[in-house]
Amino acid sequence: MRTHSATLVEQSELVSHELIRVAVLWLEQWYEGLDDASRLFLGEHNTEKMFEVLEPLHKMIKKGPETMREASFHNAFSRELEDAYEWVINYRRTKDITNLNQAWDVYYNVFRRISRQLPQLQSLELSFVSPKLEEAYDLELAAPGTYEAGKPIVRIMKFDPTFTVISSKQRPRKLVCKGSDGKDYQYVLKGHEDIRQDNLVMQLFGLVNTLLLNDTECFKRHLDIQQFPAIPLSPKVGLLGWVPNSDTFHVLIREYRESRKILLNIEHRIMLQMAPDYDSLTILQKVEVFTGALDNTRGQDLYKVLWLKSKSSEAWLDRRTTYTRSLAVMSMAGYILGLGDRHPSNLMLDRFTGKVVHIDFGDCFEAAILREKYPEKVPFRLTRMLNYAMEVSGIEGSFRITCEHVMRVLRANKESLMAILEAFAYDPLINWGFDFPPKVLAEATGIKIQQHNTSELLKKGEIDEEEAQRQYKQNALEVRNARAALVLKRITDKLTGNDIKRLKGLDIPTQVDKLIQQATSVENLCQHYIGWCSFW
Repeated sequence: MRTHSATLVEQSELVSHELIRVAVLWLEQWYEGLDDASRLFLGEHNTEKMFEVLEPLHKMIKKGPETMREASFHNAFSRELEDAYEWVINYRRTKDITNLNQAWDVYYNVFRRISRQLPQLQSLELSFVSPKLEEAYDLELAAPGTYEAGKPIVRIMKFDPTFTVISSKQRPRKLVCKGSDGKDYQYVLKGHEDIRQDNLVMQLFGLVNTLLLNDTECFKRHLDIQQFPAIPLSPKVGLLGWVPNSDTFHVLIREYRESRKILLNIEHRIMLQMAPDYDSLTILQKVEVFTGALDNTRGQDLYKVLWLKSKSSEAWLDRRTTYTRSLAVMSMAGYILGLGDRHPSNLMLDRFTGKVVHIDFGDCFEAAILREKYPEKVPFRLTRMLNYAMEVSGIEGSFRITCEHVMRVLRANKESLMAILEAFAYDPLINWGFDFPPKVLAEATGIKIQQHNTSELLKKGEIDEEEAQRQYKQNALEVRNARAALVLKRITDKLTGNDIKRLKGLDIPTQVDKLIQQATSVENLCQHYIGWCSFW
């Protein structure tokens, strides 16, 4: 490629490298690194892992700063960090723990100073954090996510000189680049997240949209899933297209409640008044407390938001229909994919059309259902607020009919879906975020996974280092294949109506009915963690 399009490759390397630099600054890298290292040292007493975390950070400092922001960090902290590293090296040489304690006195001091500076990080001027990106002008590179074969290329003209830092836990950046067509293209630059998974999910949604488009019933209802660009830049950094004119459900409900002086967490407060030790209750007691909180609140917020934000009753009717249908489409597609973690900040509502847009596809293949702590119990989000915001008859009517049509299309095209999902499930680059116990894998798939402890055999001297590495790799491969086989079996069951326990070969209306029952069951909803906001 470099011999064919030297400038293009050079520019893409520059933009990619600089965006990775801006995504997580030195300040943030050290904050997270010291946080992880202290947990490994103080919590797990694992000094080797601690060295693995700290070493690359010290190498980065040694290499020297390239931007003004890095230079200011270097001036403020490099001397102390070098002193601390001296103590660490002394410990490695002498194994005297007092050296490590000395090092951690210094590290802790640096960590405290960094944590005071982080909240001030509200916007980033490119001249300080990446002058190369600020100077980049009239590039050959296409604006991310705009390239379509056979159509004119929209090139990047320049980047907006200020990136905004969004005040959430991971501090993603909002950036704007000017396209050669004169339009502004907005993106979210995310560090600490693997965007490759979002990218694969978008490919799946592209296929689902094609299938829906080719079906008469779905076409006349304008059913589709809203996609947005997802461009991985590295295993931990990526660009996501900004979803325009949309607010998360959490923001909509918060604004509505603030304007009416209603407490944002009123339902949670009622639950805590009834049972301060909610998490330790039995399911029956949880149901009682949960229904008590629902009975004492109305849950009409989203319904009111849709009505109040519509310019006329006609527009409201259109938006309500679009809302109901888009919720149904994504409920079915998300169920097949095993998409979890659908809390109110991961669902967005388009201000103009009323369409529901899902974001953050980190939990796929039922990762949320299979996790140990607070496993999810529902196939998709269908809480009372979402229900009340639908038509007069709620779930009955447009929602159920749309679900049945979408499920019919997905089941009729299961070979195409399985082809793309198979590639997805066996992809070695995907971070699953969970592990099945080997026993569960063996029972479900019939694939035997070796149980002997490689590190124990290595310690005893029964195998050498090379053999140990080979066994580790072999074991990881077996686990990955068994896990993929199990996940694909679940998806095949869903696409053939064999996914509900004790029921086989369900027809489409019955399958959809069972799923809606599961999603609205109070017994299931009351077991979720509080942040999922089951009471909304």
